[in-house]
Amino acid sequence: DLMAEGTSGGSVHKSAEVHMEEGNIATTLLWFTLPVLVSQILQQLYSMADCMIVGRFGGDGSLAAAGEAALLLSVIINFFVGFSTGVSAISGKYFGARQYEKLQALMKFVVLVSLAVGIMLTIPGIFMAGQLLVWLNCPTDVLVQATGYLQVSLLGMTAQLIYNMGNALLRSLGNTKQPLYYLLGSCVLNLVLDVLFVVVLPWGLLGAAAATVLSQWVLAGMIVIRLCRMEPEYRLQLRGQTENFRDAGYIIKTGLPSGMQAIFMSISSLVIQLSINAFGAQAAAGMVVFARVEGFLYYPAFCYGMALTGFIGLNFGAGKMDRVHKGF
Repeated sequence: DLMAEGTSGGSVHKSAEVHMEEGNIATTLLWFTLPVLVSQILQQLYSMADCMIVGRFGGDGSLAAAGEAALLLSVIINFFVGFSTGVSAISGKYFGARQYEKLQALMKFVVLVSLAVGIMLTIPGIFMAGQLLVWLNCPTDVLVQATGYLQVSLLGMTAQLIYNMGNALLRSLGNTKQPLYYLLGSCVLNLVLDVLFVVVLPWGLLGAAAATVLSQWVLAGMIVIRLCRMEPEYRLQLRGQTENFRDAGYIIKTGLPSGMQAIFMSISSLVIQLSINAFGAQAAAGMVVFARVEGFLYYPAFCYGMALTGFIGLNFGAGKMDRVHKGF
């Protein structure tokens, strides 16, 4: 029997994907949201620990340099995080309607596009890193460090896009626990490599960037392997002929508004950073620490919104409009 009854009331596949068309709505949303929230908190705690290591052992101005580079990266990453929310609504709809052929095509399309877009952004980004930081009004005493950190960090851009899109796909299928486990493993690996590359060797700020990039590729690899090992009806298949996905326009139309909303928030942070950078590297470093702490304030609402998007998409696809209305 392909399906088994889940503890939250939804039907569960052997591979941990969950149909949430049945069961108590509040309980389903709670158990669906918690792993997403823990994942975000875990990432924020890692970021704070990373700041401690870089600030303590990375050398003078390293924290400010890392923060300047990370702010530019966040503009791109946040766009695709927002865009992935739209993708998860579509994949949840297909999963709820059990349109597995469309779901399988969607997965392949999203992963391949993430790979292509990541490469297209990485190559020019490496050559333009210094100029981008100049436009950001990066303090001159950390400009060289920030440029090197940004160039190395860009090597993980493709991995981040693949991870965020893959995570959105799994989340829309009701699978939030396994991405949490993968993220936990990646964070532990990142911290170990941070200590090795920054403290033991020591490679300084570039070592911290290299540790992050390696961990990001390991995380992206685990997500792709997970997508390839789901139920045969809808697992990701990268081999074989690549067909044009007919719903590509639908994906862009759905994901673009969410992506633009996220990027506007990042751009507002850039504008604020432009003013702060005028006060020098110490002020920029202080902003980095503040941003890490601030993240805890909006993650609960952000994670609930992602969970609700997946829940509504899945039930909408299954034709359970009563549950969609109650979910709101």
